[in-house]
Amino acid sequence: AHVAGAFKHHFIDRDETLKRMTKSSIGFAGGALLALVIGGAYVSILYVYSAEFRSHDHAHEDVKPIVSQKPVISDPEITSEVQKWTIDKEKSALKFEATQYGQGFDGSFDFDGDIYFDPENLSESKVKIRIDIGSIKTGSADRDGQAKSQEWFFVSEFPNAIFEATSFEVDDGEYIARGSLTIRGERHALDLPFSLDIQQDESGAGHAVMNAALTLNRLDFGIGQGQWQSTDAIGADVILNIQLHANVE
Repeated sequence: AHVAGAFKHHFIDRDETLKRMTKSSIGFAGGALLALVIGGAYVSILYVYSAEFRSHDHAHEDVKPIVSQKPVISDPEITSEVQKWTIDKEKSALKFEATQYGQGFDGSFDFDGDIYFDPENLSESKVKIRIDIGSIKTGSADRDGQAKSQEWFFVSEFPNAIFEATSFEVDDGEYIARGSLTIRGERHALDLPFSLDIQQDESGAGHAVMNAALTLNRLDFGIGQGQWQSTDAIGADVILNIQLHANVE
């Protein structure tokens, strides 16, 4: 604006304004150049300050936070007033049977958990089992690695499967644990029938052995994504065999 005004006075009004703005020794060309430099600097300063003000204004706008896409599964501890049992992990086993291209193969997982159980107080009995999916062993390193991938168990996002039983029934010595099983973030109701043998040693300490078997459909839990949803390669049904040894704390 200042430069344009100076040129207006010189070329249109034909007065001495531009000459007074410069020394006569540098002439009109030098004066015009000086006016352009000063005007350009002035415009630059205005632009910088205006950019700062725009930035300051935007700082007050609502900013969307970066939200992690990793699913979060709540896994609170359980407590109860009934007897607590400690799992004997050396004797316990969680095994499974599946098929690959029509041929059967076996596998296993490590697990741990919290058990509060009293056959005389089933209403207060609770069980929560955490299965370490990354511990999978099938006798093939390649198959184990594939099982941990995003297309299958997605271990990096879902390291544990969780079985939680909140109610129990017994009929003629056979028990049913009613609860839910969560695998890969998919939670489904599950009834687990099991047999139970509780004995005491000479010192009076209690030891319990639980056995159970059931069949799951892997597709119910999203295990096998994309092309692996087809059962041509890996069968849908997986048979679980559980033997749990536990001692009274």
